[in-house]
Amino acid sequence: MINCPPDQPVITLRGGTTAFLTFPGATATDDSFVTPTIEYTSIPPGVSFFDSDTGDIFASNVGIGRTTVTATATDAGNTMASCSFTVTVTVNSPPQLLCPSDPATVELRSSTGTTTAVSFPRPSATDDGGLPTLEYASTPPGIMFFESTGNTVLATNVNVGMTTVTVTATDTANNMASCTFELTVTGVDDTPPDVQCPPDIFQSISFGTTETVVRWDEPTVTDTSGQQTILISRTHTSGDVFAGGSPVSVVYIYADMSGNQGRCSFLVSIGMGIDTTAPVVVQGTCPSGVVQVIDINSAPQSVTWELPRATDNSNEVPTRMATHNSGDLFQLGNTEVIYTFCDSTGNCNRMCSFNVFLQEEPPTIRNCPSGAPLIVPADSFGFTAALVQYGPITSDGMLESQTHNTMRDLFEVNRIHNVRINYCNNEAVCRECSFQVNVIPVNSRPVDTTPPTVTNCASDIERRVPLGSPDQFISWRTPTASDPSGVRSSLNNQNYETQRTVAMGSSFLVEYIFEDAVGNTAYCAFSVSVSTTNGPNVFNCPSDITRIVPTGTQSISVSWADPTSSAGPYSSRSQNPGSTFQLGNTLVTYIFRSGSEVTVCDFIVRVIN
Repeated sequence: MINCPPDQPVITLRGGTTAFLTFPGATATDDSFVTPTIEYTSIPPGVSFFDSDTGDIFASNVGIGRTTVTATATDAGNTMASCSFTVTVTVNSPPQLLCPSDPATVELRSSTGTTTAVSFPRPSATDDGGLPTLEYASTPPGIMFFESTGNTVLATNVNVGMTTVTVTATDTANNMASCTFELTVTGVDDTPPDVQCPPDIFQSISFGTTETVVRWDEPTVTDTSGQQTILISRTHTSGDVFAGGSPVSVVYIYADMSGNQGRCSFLVSIGMGIDTTAPVVVQGTCPSGVVQVIDINSAPQSVTWELPRATDNSNEVPTRMATHNSGDLFQLGNTEVIYTFCDSTGNCNRMCSFNVFLQEEPPTIRNCPSGAPLIVPADSFGFTAALVQYGPITSDGMLESQTHNTMRDLFEVNRIHNVRINYCNNEAVCRECSFQVNVIPVNSRPVDTTPPTVTNCASDIERRVPLGSPDQFISWRTPTASDPSGVRSSLNNQNYETQRTVAMGSSFLVEYIFEDAVGNTAYCAFSVSVSTTNGPNVFNCPSDITRIVPTGTQSISVSWADPTSSAGPYSSRSQNPGSTFQLGNTLVTYIFRSGSEVTVCDFIVRVIN
C-alpha cells in the first residue's frame, strides 16, 4: 500500500524557467513488513527527485506550470503500487512583447469598396513560462485578425485612415504585456462621378418650319468623395437650336477632384411638322353648274367645263380627282360632279361640287304673244267683257294645261288677265306661253305716271381681303321690278353681268334701269370694289353654289361648311348651312373681325328649275 502527499501548493518563481522543490515523500507498507522502495516520475518528464534524511523529497528542474508526480512502491516480491499528486509552479514576470516597428501602409481604391485586408509581421512574444498567447484589438473596433502563414497576421475590414492595433500577450500564469502600432490605409479615388442626364427629348415642329429651340434641365452629378465636381465639356447647351431630321446626341462630361471623369448623353429628336391642312379650292374656279338643253335623240351628250383648281400650304400642286371628267358623256337628267383635291400627306378637300343637268329641249310654241301686255280697247257702252283674238297658239308638244283658249277668249273689262298655256313633250319637259291681256274701255283708259318698284337691289359691295390675295370672284342677285299697273316691267339697261372677276384695287358702278309698259323708268345702282385690309385671313370660303330643282318646286335646303379665319370663327353670317333657299340668287355673307379690322367672305346660292 502506498500513500502520496496531497497536491502541493502553488510555488511562484521570480526568475528562471525551473524550480527546486521540497515536498513530503510518499509512504508505503507491505505485509512482509519490509519497507517497499519508492521511485518518482514526472509528467512532463525531466524532473529529478532525491530522498532526504527527513523523509522529504527534493525535486529539481521542475518546469513552470503543472507537473504530475507519480510515486511507485515496489516490495520484495516486485509487487508494485502507485499514486500521484501535482506540483504547480508559476512565475510573476510578464511576457516579453515587441510590436512591428514599421506600421503597415496600403492604398485602397474607391472602386473596390470602403475597407480592405492588411497583413503585417507577427509581433515577437517570449516568456519564461513558454510561448505566450497573443490577442489583437483595434481602434476603431470591427477589425478581424487571423494568424497567417509566414509568421504574419492578416487584418480584415480595415477602413481608410489610421487604425491603432493593440496586441496583448498572456503567459500561462496570466501575466500580460501589450504593445500598439498603426495600420494606415490611404484612400485612392478612382471612381468617376455619377452623371445623370435628362431623358431623351422628342419635340415636334409645325409644318413648314425646319428647326426649333430645345431646352432641358442640367444633369445631376454626385461623387463618392462628396466633393465638388467640375463640368469639363458639353456638346450642346440648353436653349440651342436643333434642326429636324436625324436624332442628335447631347453629351456632358464632368470630373471630380481626383481627375476621374464621368459622362452621360441623351438624344434630341425634332419631328417634322405634320400637315393637317387640306388643299383650298381657288375661289371662282369651281363651276356653279352646267345646264344644257339637247335634242332627245342626241343623248348621251358630251359636256365640258373649265377645270377647278386648288392650292396647298405645302406649295405642291394637289392631286385632282373627280367623279366625272370634263368631256364625259352624260345622260338626260341631273348628275352631281364632285371634285376632290388631296395633298401628299393625305389631306383632302371635297368642297367643289356642281350639277350637270341635261334637259331635253322643250316643245316649240308658235304664235305666243310676247313683250308688253295686250292692251285691248273695248266699247264702254255697257259692256263688261270683250272677246280678244290672240291665236292660234300651236306647239309640237302636247297641251298640258291652260288658263284660256289657245286662239281667243272672253276677258273682263278693266282687269289685267294672265294667260298661261303649257305644252310638254313625252319626257315631261315643258314650255309655257304666258302673256297678259288688259281690256280697257275706250273712254276710261287711265294715265300711268308711276314708275316701277325695284326689289332686291344690292347694297354697295366692298370686298376687303388680305394683301397679296388673288383677284376676287364677285356676284350679286339680279334685281327685279314690279309695277302698280300689274304689268311686268322690263329690264332695259344693265351695264354689268351678275358675276365677274374683280382685280385688287378696282371699283365700278353697277346700274340697272327698268321700264314699265307706258315708259315709266326705275333705277337701281350700287358700287363694287376690292381693297386690302389688315383683317384676318379667311380659309375655305365657299364658291357659288348652284342647285337645280324640278319644275314646280320653289325651294331647297342647301348646306356648306362654315369658313374659318386666322382670328377664329366668324362674327356673323347672313344664312346658316342647311337653310331653305327660294328660286333665284341669294347672297350669303360671313363677317370675320380682328379688332376693328374686318374681312368678308360671300358667295351666291343659286336655285334654278
